[in-house]
Amino acid sequence: MNQLISDPRQLADTMRAFSLSRVLTTAVTSGVVNAVAEAEPATSARLATNLKLAPPHLDRLVAALVAVGVLERHDGDAVSLTPVGRLLADGETGSLAPMARMLHEEGWSAWADFPRWLEQSEAGGDVFDTFDAEPETYEVFERQMLTGTTRHAAGVAAAAGLTGDESVLDVGGGSGGMARAFLAAYEGVHVTVGDRPYARAGALAYLGDVARDRWRFVDLDFFDTVPPGHDVYLLSRILHDWSDDKSRRILRACADAMSDEGRLLIFERSVEGAMTASLAMADLNTGLMCGGRERGLAEFSDLLAAEGLRVVRTVAVSGDHWLIEARAGAAGR
Repeated sequence: MNQLISDPRQLADTMRAFSLSRVLTTAVTSGVVNAVAEAEPATSARLATNLKLAPPHLDRLVAALVAVGVLERHDGDAVSLTPVGRLLADGETGSLAPMARMLHEEGWSAWADFPRWLEQSEAGGDVFDTFDAEPETYEVFERQMLTGTTRHAAGVAAAAGLTGDESVLDVGGGSGGMARAFLAAYEGVHVTVGDRPYARAGALAYLGDVARDRWRFVDLDFFDTVPPGHDVYLLSRILHDWSDDKSRRILRACADAMSDEGRLLIFERSVEGAMTASLAMADLNTGLMCGGRERGLAEFSDLLAAEGLRVVRTVAVSGDHWLIEARAGAAGR
């Protein structure tokens, strides 16, 4: 969302947009999208029977999905997915189904709490607190994160400008989306994926036998201690999930682990100047779901300086996504 609201009709449509979001996410979570993908073209009657949904209500959902361009009709009441609708199906390249599931559950409940969030001084919720006890919630979250990570990973690896023989620690690396890109881009690089124990199975599944002798997974709590001995420390879309105080703790742990020649690479969505509408909405979403915030490049520089680190370069990777490189050397620790 980068378009300014400029007229009454657009204002009204925007206020009603929550219903369209719910239509799209429910089409995924109810199984409608995948059922259509498996039986194209599919009839409403068959969908209702297979998915145990109320036929008259399903008919209206299908009509809405046709109207917005997710489904298209054929003879009779048969429907199939449009090219854009196919992005909501599991297994498609660039599938947005993981995002839909995350928004349908955690996103919806977080935004329902928005009025109360405005009244309180403490940070918002912390979805990460649920992952140890609810591994299925982590799986939904990580599938969404992996989709976003793989979209940018090759560009981040290229922008990193490694020589090819470094040891990289991907701090909070999840399933290894960035690790896989670095392993592919640099034949001599060794990557350690460091994250909480609940991420181990996902990393083993996603990385598998990819350059198996050049990567490993270690349990890591980046609020506590980050292991030393690596040439490059990578924080990919980590800091935006946390408040300034907690972000400084993460940066302090990385700074303590780094040698004088060490490099810290931070990949984040950011801006050079004023926030765009899209980033401002992402900032609210991050605050509600995680208690974090989106930041401008100058704000990242200030956080780093407070922990004795200085920005040595910034690279625009794609759109409003940036790679920030920092090294030891700033006053302030």
